[in-house]
Amino acid sequence: MKSPFVCPPKLSLVTTALATLKELKWHKGVNMKCLDAAGSVGVSGLLWKKHVTDVDVCICDIRKNAYDLILQNSKLNKLSVEVENKDACEVLYKPVGFNFIHLETSRGVAMYFDAAFRNITDHGVVAITSTDDAAMQAVAPELALRHYGGVITKTMYQKELGIRLILSSMARAAAIYNKGIHPLCCAMNKSSLTVMVAVKKGACRADQSLGFLCKVLHCTVCQERVLCPDTQFCVESPSSLLSCRCASSSVGKVLKELGPVWSGELSHKGFLLAMSQQATKFPWSQAVGKVMVELLDEIECSSTRNKRRNSNQSNGTPAKIQKVDQEPEQSGNTDAERKFADDGTTEGGKCTVELEYDESPPPAFYYNIHHHSPKSHPMRPLNTVVQLLRQAGFRACRTPLDSLSVRTSATLKQLQEVLLKSYA
Repeated sequence: MKSPFVCPPKLSLVTTALATLKELKWHKGVNMKCLDAAGSVGVSGLLWKKHVTDVDVCICDIRKNAYDLILQNSKLNKLSVEVENKDACEVLYKPVGFNFIHLETSRGVAMYFDAAFRNITDHGVVAITSTDDAAMQAVAPELALRHYGGVITKTMYQKELGIRLILSSMARAAAIYNKGIHPLCCAMNKSSLTVMVAVKKGACRADQSLGFLCKVLHCTVCQERVLCPDTQFCVESPSSLLSCRCASSSVGKVLKELGPVWSGELSHKGFLLAMSQQATKFPWSQAVGKVMVELLDEIECSSTRNKRRNSNQSNGTPAKIQKVDQEPEQSGNTDAERKFADDGTTEGGKCTVELEYDESPPPAFYYNIHHHSPKSHPMRPLNTVVQLLRQAGFRACRTPLDSLSVRTSATLKQLQEVLLKSYA
């Protein structure tokens, strides 16, 4: 059937996350209650019902023709789902709580945050899929301020800045109802953004999440930036926080204060490992496995020459994963399976993931090597730049958000010094 609507991207990623949540058994009761808001033709919700057992799926869409298509598709696939011809907020404000909520829209998703975090259960997951280019790509900064409550501008690290802005808006929306968020997975494919967060109840959890919100000091000349310190007092000399000296050597004002944005980790290592295990059970295992490998490498952001860090080499606290009913170890064929096996979890083993923040998360933001390489020398291959930074003692890795960038704990000045030294 040809549909006049755009099917939600990253369907396999969201479905795998739902299967992982079901396997972890964070919810109470027999069946998980899942909502596919703005369901379009119902593809996402029908995938859940088909591939994940013991889930009660509700699909809603306010458009009458979309509602008819969802009913028709559910009958064609012989799947029993609840279909509502209502706005997502109207469904979310019902007294029935949901364990998993997926919001997919081409407009701003911020209008659904209040209803979603009011209705989500403890240890529930809110997943959003958005193509809000005007706000996220700083095409209309006033739109980002109106929808997500933060100031952004055109930068070389625009994609991550948009993700962190959305997370800050979600943290504030959840805190109103004494709930805290924990990012599980953040991925971007072209202009499509997928963000999944776990929600934990409690005023202390809400305060802990709000503690990760801070401003970003950005230099418009060299694109250097730094997260502002968490303090209620004014910084006497903001330019001293940056490694560059553009503020003193340039004419006029060159520093901008962006945000507030989320300053913590963007993904949870334990949950990604569990998703890697679940992905092997689905037809899209290779596609999801590739995304998981990229995100796991970025989370580790090694400071050694090895691609992966051992637990005794890690600067941060690794995700706590406990195996239950362990089966004999089996070597996987895909990169995701091998990565999961390297962390000591077998394909048949069940695991529990504890939602604790990493004490040493990966460095925030990344540097575009094409833009920051010395102009008088040929540009180094990206993998070579990563190795040079690791040899100099910095954490460094590639990032799936930008194929020409590296994520590193080095400042822009230190990065350029390492590159210049390599040419000597």
